[in-house]
Amino acid sequence: MFKLLLLSAITLTTFSNSFAQLRNNSPYSRFGIGDIYNNESGISRMMGGISYGLQSPFIINSKNPASVAAMDSGSFLFDAGYSGNLTRTSSALSKSNSNYFNLDYIKVAFPVTNWWRASLGLSPYSNVGYNVLTHDYVDSIGNIEYSYLGDGGLNRFSWINAFKIGKNLSLGINSSYIFGNINYKRVSYLPDNINAYSFRITNSTHAKGLYFDLGLQYTDTFGVSKKYSYTFGTVFSNNQSISGSSRILAETYLDASTGYQYVKDTIQNINSGEGKINLPMYFGAGFVFNKLNKWSLGADFTYKNWQNYSAFNSNDSFRNSLNLNLGASYKINETYLRLGIRYFDSYLALNGNKINNLGISFGSSIPLRQNSLTFSYLNVGVEIGQMGTTANGLLRQDYIKLFLGLTIKNNWFSKLKYQ
Repeated sequence: MFKLLLLSAITLTTFSNSFAQLRNNSPYSRFGIGDIYNNESGISRMMGGISYGLQSPFIINSKNPASVAAMDSGSFLFDAGYSGNLTRTSSALSKSNSNYFNLDYIKVAFPVTNWWRASLGLSPYSNVGYNVLTHDYVDSIGNIEYSYLGDGGLNRFSWINAFKIGKNLSLGINSSYIFGNINYKRVSYLPDNINAYSFRITNSTHAKGLYFDLGLQYTDTFGVSKKYSYTFGTVFSNNQSISGSSRILAETYLDASTGYQYVKDTIQNINSGEGKINLPMYFGAGFVFNKLNKWSLGADFTYKNWQNYSAFNSNDSFRNSLNLNLGASYKINETYLRLGIRYFDSYLALNGNKINNLGISFGSSIPLRQNSLTFSYLNVGVEIGQMGTTANGLLRQDYIKLFLGLTIKNNWFSKLKYQ
């Protein structure tokens, strides 16, 4: 067990630097702590994000920690995902395209006792990434360009403990450490005067703290020969706070032809002190019906109380949000075909318009290697959707999200016997 925990820690630490390079491109990530990551497995993502009633010996479903109890008592699970996003951002006057690709998550799970399972994982909690350019003209000065940039985000290191309670019920606790940095920048410069100094002000936020989720699942079989099963799941997290600190840095600088920036003066360098970031309470519930080894159908809903969100005693006037998810899968030979749809009634309302999201996803879990000790699947999925609107000076984002994941189930705790 010590060697197993050591290997898991080394694996997660090896990939931790990759999450510092997470990229995003959404002007709407300017609000709050950025775009919230859904913490979905690759299989869940292909099925429209359904998670609360989803369980399988082949899935590390962190969105409902109780599902980890479904893994086999003698196996070790490894799950990693890589994602990309192709986005077209449109306003009433212009359009722009962008793309990014990054490591999405890495997770491992293993048994502790016959009734206790555990999982370790590293994934984003939120992403910030945008670059908005505006122009102005001032008499006696000329053209002025303003850039608004944001980067960074929060990461989550998760430790899940899931327990079987009797034959049908399982309970899970996800203990997470959230950490990361977010930078918001505002830059002004004179494009017609290469010798003029530019002005930049950066507001940096560092956050860290513990965060807890609870999950329950109840599952049972029914029908002739017990060919059918159902699982009901629910999750809950109360209002919680993590610690944060903020710093403001204002400076003038000159862009050299070599690409370097030479800072002339530091006008302001203020440590704004420490404070709290209050994360919202949320509640979710869902179900999945299965015909064993053939098909499954499920649905989820999630409610988040974003009106209680605040950061450093400042409230962004968010509204409460609602997520709806539908998904299905069908097995042909050893390959799973998956389909889903999601609707996100966002916590953002700008200029009298709700910033909502609608997406359709599909994909497949393709077997790579299957023998008495190792089972592995390649998960390939696509989501096509739209977020926002061009009404009232806002932005609409049409996106294609690509996902590539690898799931490996290894019976490390089984020994071959010869007669």
